[in-house]
Amino acid sequence: SKITLVLLSLIHHYIIYTKILKIGKTGNTRVIIMIIIGQLLIWALTFYSWVIIIEVIISWLVVFNVININNPKAQNLLRMIKKLTEPVYSRIRKYIPPIGGLDLAPLIVLLAIWVLQTLIGQLMYSYASNPYL
Repeated sequence: SKITLVLLSLIHHYIIYTKILKIGKTGNTRVIIMIIIGQLLIWALTFYSWVIIIEVIISWLVVFNVININNPKAQNLLRMIKKLTEPVYSRIRKYIPPIGGLDLAPLIVLLAIWVLQTLIGQLMYSYASNPYL
């Protein structure tokens, strides 16, 4: 699963960079700037998805007493991750509360991130293919 995600990400980045190289030869700087902005957005979304995955793993480790939450370093790590994820989770929990102790907010956010990354990638690809759209 993780290997598949890494391979898909590498293929995606390869496609984008080959488009940038082709466009760079033509000298269309507006397209290059658009692709760079899109790539930065994709990287930010990838970073945030990893924060969510780490938060889920840490929450499991806390539940199974692998991580001691009385440790100040663990408390700081949990507090920092909660500051990054809770604003998004709280908006989702308004509409979809935890079901039977299972919080679906991280899964929904990860799915939304995947959809956004796909849309941004498609927009960058189509714009790079035809910058006059």
